[in-house]
Amino acid sequence: MNPLPLDKYVFAEFPLVCPGYGTNIIVQNYEPEIMYLLRNNADSSDVAGPWPGSVGMYVANLTGTTTYHVFAANPATDCQTIMSEKPIVSAAQPPSADTKIVAEYPIGPAGHATNVIVLNGSPDELYILRNDANDELYAGPWPSTVGLYTGPLYETTTFNVLAFIEGGAGCEAELLEKATVTIQEGALATNDDRLAQGVNVYPHPNDGSFDLQLQNDIVGEYVFTVYDFSGNIVTQETISKAENQFQKHYDLSHVATGIYTLTLRALDGSRSKAFNARRRLVIKN
Repeated sequence: MNPLPLDKYVFAEFPLVCPGYGTNIIVQNYEPEIMYLLRNNADSSDVAGPWPGSVGMYVANLTGTTTYHVFAANPATDCQTIMSEKPIVSAAQPPSADTKIVAEYPIGPAGHATNVIVLNGSPDELYILRNDANDELYAGPWPSTVGLYTGPLYETTTFNVLAFIEGGAGCEAELLEKATVTIQEGALATNDDRLAQGVNVYPHPNDGSFDLQLQNDIVGEYVFTVYDFSGNIVTQETISKAENQFQKHYDLSHVATGIYTLTLRALDGSRSKAFNARRRLVIKN
């Protein structure tokens, strides 16, 4: 029997391993008669096995990136070979628990929604927004460039954020900082609230390329404006919204990294009243 049929594949269950954790090297579609021995590819030293393919070959205590190979043998026939796939496992550091988060709009009436923003997050990490009382999932996993949207809230809620590295064993950390969104009891949503709660910028923060989403019952014309920190107009246009939902893509990738202000001014013809909404726009180029 050939110990290396063509449909075999060797892979690391987790290609990244954080301190205190390990991973299995797995032979996919293994043959039950074959024994598999895991070796360090640098010097062919034995690491795990020989074991049947039903047993994952475990590696731990990595201090750096290591390449492995698998020696496959049939004890009954002395047929043996080194499998061609060479999985690589890298040692990694878990996310920092000191990464800061902030609620974009921390106070509002019943039904208020906002984004929880990860400040200076790592591009290698993903983030999950959870209710701090019971770890119920609210948003994510998303990169730090995307605001973690709370959805409508009807009571004051404190959130925590779990950071993790995708594909990493033990590579996660709950951020120490919490974000609280306060719902003002008895407060009624104003017309401005009605507009503001239906405005979303995605992703946020972003590199200047983003989508503007409007979800409300205010149809008609809107004046869309972006101001820089000094109050200068970066871009301005009139958009027409004919339905409850509206979405448009914008590209401001030419502007400098910084905090900008996005405003929307809508005229509800049935009330002859201008409604206003404002959002902070964080651009990281």
